[in-house]
Amino acid sequence: MRSPRPMVSAIVLGAAALVGYLTLTPPISSSGATIARAAAADSTVVTHRVRAGIASLDIATPSADGAFASSTDWDTGDLTVNDLRDGSVRRLHVQTSSGQDHNAYVESSRISPDGRRIAFAWVDGQSTYSVRLASVDGRTAPREVYRDPKYWYLEVDGFAPDNRHVLLELDRHDGLLDYGMLDLDVGTLRPLVMGVPWVMGWVAFSPDGRYLLYTPRVEGQTYKRRTPTILDLSTGQTWPLVRWPAGAEHFAFTPDGKGVVLQSDRAGTPGFWLQPVHDGHATGEPRLLKSDVWNASGIGITRDAKLLYLVRTGERRVYQARLDPASGSLTSQPARVADEYANYMTSVAVSPDGEWLSYNVSPGPWVFQGSPILTLRALATGETRQLRTQLNRVEQQLWSPDGKRLLVRGESVAGRFGLFLVDVADGAATTVRLDDSAKPQVPVAVGIGWSRDGRALLEIDETDSTQTLGAFDIATGTITAVARRPAAQRFVSRYTRLASDGVTVAGLVATGRAGEHALVVGDFAGTRSRELMRVRLPEIIFGVTWSPDARWLYVQRGTTASVYGAGTRIDRVRVADGVVESTGLRIEGRFGPMDVHPDGARVFFVGGEYGVELWAMEHFMTPTP
Repeated sequence: MRSPRPMVSAIVLGAAALVGYLTLTPPISSSGATIARAAAADSTVVTHRVRAGIASLDIATPSADGAFASSTDWDTGDLTVNDLRDGSVRRLHVQTSSGQDHNAYVESSRISPDGRRIAFAWVDGQSTYSVRLASVDGRTAPREVYRDPKYWYLEVDGFAPDNRHVLLELDRHDGLLDYGMLDLDVGTLRPLVMGVPWVMGWVAFSPDGRYLLYTPRVEGQTYKRRTPTILDLSTGQTWPLVRWPAGAEHFAFTPDGKGVVLQSDRAGTPGFWLQPVHDGHATGEPRLLKSDVWNASGIGITRDAKLLYLVRTGERRVYQARLDPASGSLTSQPARVADEYANYMTSVAVSPDGEWLSYNVSPGPWVFQGSPILTLRALATGETRQLRTQLNRVEQQLWSPDGKRLLVRGESVAGRFGLFLVDVADGAATTVRLDDSAKPQVPVAVGIGWSRDGRALLEIDETDSTQTLGAFDIATGTITAVARRPAAQRFVSRYTRLASDGVTVAGLVATGRAGEHALVVGDFAGTRSRELMRVRLPEIIFGVTWSPDARWLYVQRGTTASVYGAGTRIDRVRVADGVVESTGLRIEGRFGPMDVHPDGARVFFVGGEYGVELWAMEHFMTPTP
């Protein structure tokens, strides 16, 4: 996860963000697998909930006995040990700064199979990455194992079965990635894969340490139609493990090394599959272990053949609340607008004439899938129209002044993320700008609004740390630079917003102090920027929305705990002098986007509760003696 600060990570979260209900149905199994005999009639595959209320969403691969997993406490930046048996979380205090205002933190971590050591990527106060090693019991002080300035980012992707080596992802400044095996005892790195434009992400080692299983992907693309791939660690050769039309995500090797568990919807619903393997190649037909495992993601298989996975639970909906435009105070409690479930990526937007509300929900099973379908709701009658866009996925939505188009951030049918214009009549999509997948370290372009003459406005982060504000001309299909903001004045989040006058912009900029950002308003170039307020970690501004008359900014505020469902509040800030007033409105659960109706009296947002449960599957293979 390439998140340079916890704040930015919270704003642009993509991983582990889908919520919904878990549907449990009797498992479906079939014979024919060479790895494991079909379960006897009195011994079928069994799934059971181990624990609810898992605090951390980034639990890594568990220890081989299933007792522990490591993660990051984003409130402090510290390394934690999650006890999967009793649910306790223990800080290791590798982060020595006092309080929650930290500028150094643990980015990624993996626990050794024997449950004794944790290798983790450490980011210091100068945003420099290194790899460190700590003991699970906390009795041994952490020590640095590796650093190399030619890499701007390091990630610990997996721990080898020998408890000595870890796989590292190393991001180069030219936008390409290297991978290597790091010897934790002596600090030497053995190159494996060099100069590729994709990431391995989650990886799994075969029990004998001969093979590495990964699913290559380009940053930002959805998790469909992917191909689990085998890397021979001795020769460097690679080959696809399976080529399923529906795609698959790899999970883990079985303890005896004779099978791999994969996640796929190849049978029509998301399920866990057991694929027999021999010498790194698929052999025989896969066996469906369990179907209808909605909103689930695997974390590992224990030594005694317990398959552990996480399930996202809860519900999120689209709501409406009423405010007094004069005082800004809440006049009616939030009421549900729609019955559909909304995932995290959903955004809401009100048309300029105030007649339509647009939002999208995810009908798919995958955590990162999103939805290509927009719902257009007539606010006067409640009638809805489903608009299937010519995209794979839709996120951000900003209505054009004439109400005929939406400027959206999404994914094309070819799997490229970027900005598009969607025609609200037929869903036709026009490409504004595609992300550069060869430069995953460069932040992407996002939409900020529309000019009065009907041009779509966007911000583009450049490789020299400056920021271009551009205007897309629909007639010519070209982007013209409107202004360029210097590095010190660049907006740092995707929630930069343009006022109704078409020329005044509001957004967050870094102040130069660790963990602190300022909300500013001004012109595009930043020559007349004026600061309205500041926030400092653990406090975060998640989004801003202009009032129709451009006199106020409605600010969605919370803390780092809001990322895990602690809720956010809505304040409004007077643009003239920065006076902050509370509206009394709170969004419960995980934070979601919002928009203000043109009448200034209604606010629409996504809200709801969020949870994570740990589940286990047993008796899915012959137990290892």
